[in-house]
Amino acid sequence: MVCYPIGKYLGAYHSGTLPTFEWFIVEIIVFSLFEEVFFYYSHRLLHSPKFYAKYHKKHHEWQAPIGITSVYCGKLEMVCSNLLPLSIGPLVMKSHVFTSWIW
Repeated sequence: MVCYPIGKYLGAYHSGTLPTFEWFIVEIIVFSLFEEVFFYYSHRLLHSPKFYAKYHKKHHEWQAPIGITSVYCGKLEMVCSNLLPLSIGPLVMKSHVFTSWIW
């Protein structure tokens, strides 16, 4: 709901023509790289003494290594460490909305 207007503003296209399969694969690879790098550094930042107690400690109340615990966090952490890394690739690449939805 929020990403579509931002993507449209930044120049992501949504015409009737779909990207080629080869370009789709390239974009998914680039999205993965963006997501890995941005998640790593945002998560590392949240482990710094300045941010840990206030924003990230809640996330570590769970000890079980399961995926659902990643969303057990505060609002700032959700945006900075969970949503932004997933959204930055399609926004930077100005991807077709179909590619972004598949991602």
